[in-house]
Amino acid sequence: MRASLLNLDYLLPEWIVCGTILVLILSYLLGTTDRRRLADLSVLGLVTALFFSVVTFFEPAVVGRVSIGNGLLQVDPFSQLFKILFLVSTLAAVLYSAGSVEIHGKRWMEFNCFLLGVTSGMMFLASSMNLMMVYLSFEMMSLSSYVLAGYTRGDPRSTEAGYKYVLFGAVSSGVMLFGLSLMYGLLGTLDMGLMAQRTALAQFPDLHLLLLPLTLVFVGLGYKIAFFPFHYWAPDVYEGSPTPVTAFFSVGTKAAGLALLLRLLLGTLSLDQTQAIPWAGDLLAFLAAMTMTVGNLAALNQANIKRMLAYSAIAHAGYMLMGVAVLNVAGAEAVLFYLFAYMFTNLGAFTVVVALFNLYQSEQVDELTGMGKLFPLASVCMAICLFSLTGLPPTAGFIGKFYVFAAVIQKGYFVLALVGAINTAISLFYYMRIMKAFYFREPKAEMLAAGPMPCGYNVLIASLTVPVLIFGICWSRLYEYCSTSISSLIAH
Repeated sequence: MRASLLNLDYLLPEWIVCGTILVLILSYLLGTTDRRRLADLSVLGLVTALFFSVVTFFEPAVVGRVSIGNGLLQVDPFSQLFKILFLVSTLAAVLYSAGSVEIHGKRWMEFNCFLLGVTSGMMFLASSMNLMMVYLSFEMMSLSSYVLAGYTRGDPRSTEAGYKYVLFGAVSSGVMLFGLSLMYGLLGTLDMGLMAQRTALAQFPDLHLLLLPLTLVFVGLGYKIAFFPFHYWAPDVYEGSPTPVTAFFSVGTKAAGLALLLRLLLGTLSLDQTQAIPWAGDLLAFLAAMTMTVGNLAALNQANIKRMLAYSAIAHAGYMLMGVAVLNVAGAEAVLFYLFAYMFTNLGAFTVVVALFNLYQSEQVDELTGMGKLFPLASVCMAICLFSLTGLPPTAGFIGKFYVFAAVIQKGYFVLALVGAINTAISLFYYMRIMKAFYFREPKAEMLAAGPMPCGYNVLIASLTVPVLIFGICWSRLYEYCSTSISSLIAH
């Protein structure tokens, strides 16, 4: 492992994102208020950061793990793969928010700055190897996201979403901080690398002492990821937030929470230690079953498509927790692959929702009828994304669920696998409600006069949907990258 203060060049993606924020502010102060130019600056910064993240992922030094700032941060394939995921999610959010009527005229420069602020916090969180850095990154991500949730001033739903997100977020941050402080008190260090050494079974035989701090940290992360029973904020916040923000929250913050959870369970503790903690796997399996069941059952009766996808996001958090519950390498690799499949799938579905809202100002499933005739490309892409969310072949969602279920069955959690299969069948019902409205009902008269969907949205929708099919057919290379990332994470 390379350890030096001179390794700051490995944080070039983070510096580029932070620099893009400064460029946006400076451009605005110099009189640049055109949305398209500001969007171009944001996209340029994100694409550049994404390029360097991909390049860094393949560097031999990164495979060997590069320590920065005397252990504050660590650049490894695990952190780099998550940064790629964060940047792709943010890039999609910037692109479809540029044409969103929900953001139009509402301080668009500030919106982009807050969006990039959340992204930079998530990127630092993925690389954090010090508890203080973990908390600072977590708060950097959270504070900007609170503003985004309530960004549409004058809209009561958005204001309510902002208030709820702040209240739940403040409590969860406090609980997580208490858990981190207990870990520091027990182990005498903030360095997660040293924690991995000090929690070795020979030096720290009583793992029961770690149950309380780990539980408190899990509660804080459970809020961000929307695990049961910490999910109550998600439907209201997702429905009330601007749709581009909802799409970003459903992927970005969820992935950031999972990155920290995996680093704590598999990076700070060894596999033998996590499996030696009494009832840890069984408790996580129970929470996974409850999370996906609550999410899917609640989604059945939703008429609002954003609220339906919000409960769907809760259910998918449960599927991901299934992979975490097995507490082994196969489960972690499955979760990482599932995250990438979910990212493209969910962003593709939400892009269709954003485009349709721009045309009709409606989020009700029963009002979006006949879309298959009016917008064939967007409707086909929506169908592919919904099939992937369900877990049907030949989509990336099917491969992701296959790996998750395989890890669960190999571990011997047959009941959990059965619950997951039943929930998959349940999810098919509400996803097909959307398809029924799109393809088996005639468009309303007022929809015929709305005009065509902008070409830019068609390109973006197709660009997000194509990887869903590609990774559903040729998935081995992506899974290999996920395997490399998890291998770099495991504490030795």
